[in-house]
Amino acid sequence: MKKTIIFIGTLLLTTGIFADSVTRTVFSQNFENASFGPAAPFDANDTLGGLDFYNLGAQSVYTRTLDSSQPISGKKSLKLDLTTVGEWWTIQVRIENPVVIDFQAGYSYRITYKIRSTVAQTITYFCHIAGITDDQTLVSLVGGGVVETKTYTTAVLTQSGSTDFALYWAFGFPGIPSTVTIDDIVIEEMSNGVAGISEQVDNMKMVAYSTSKQLNIKTATNSKVVVLDLTGRQLAQRNLNANETVVIPMGNASGCVLVKATDDQGITSIRKVILQ
Repeated sequence: MKKTIIFIGTLLLTTGIFADSVTRTVFSQNFENASFGPAAPFDANDTLGGLDFYNLGAQSVYTRTLDSSQPISGKKSLKLDLTTVGEWWTIQVRIENPVVIDFQAGYSYRITYKIRSTVAQTITYFCHIAGITDDQTLVSLVGGGVVETKTYTTAVLTQSGSTDFALYWAFGFPGIPSTVTIDDIVIEEMSNGVAGISEQVDNMKMVAYSTSKQLNIKTATNSKVVVLDLTGRQLAQRNLNANETVVIPMGNASGCVLVKATDDQGITSIRKVILQ
């Protein structure tokens, strides 16, 4: 029996219920079971639960502990006591190699974390994925021990995969002396999908994105791919072998299109793509 996971196409197209959805969690750390490990590469002084700690040039004085006396949530949080700081970039808390995230084209990535500072200050959040994105964002902390939830979302990636990446917080003057606590770090992969899907089909792992007025489509299984405009009119059709990338010129088409893939078992996955 064929397994259908989407509503009738006409219903989806006419109700306009498109929404971003989480396809998978690629990193998560709440420090409940974390422990300090041996020194890591890249001049890091120590590691903790997939995080590296840097004191570049030994310009700063700070301590890092697992705080169980006043955690943000659960029983433990990461606590940084900042005493003296050199340049803004000298103290860094990083998620990077050897934590390898398999970034996929056609998806964005949402980083969420909770943070608390004893004083008001501005820190820098940096997202580096080699050859894909290089974003630097200033994050304002209100201080006073107030717990804040911060969220950062990358743009939709146009390339897949990178082992050279770093997501990090950088602490510097004038936020000293201060105590900063971090907890519940989560990195999620976001799909520009269709709301109303009753389950997430991970085995197909369809990737669909647009560059230079053409669609780039790849599925993990043998699939029949149909491209539709938002009125339901068919624009293109292709048969894909597993893990084959097909390029479909889109000519004068513009705006959004739907890419629908159906595998040999009748399982269907759909993506909304903005033509570039």
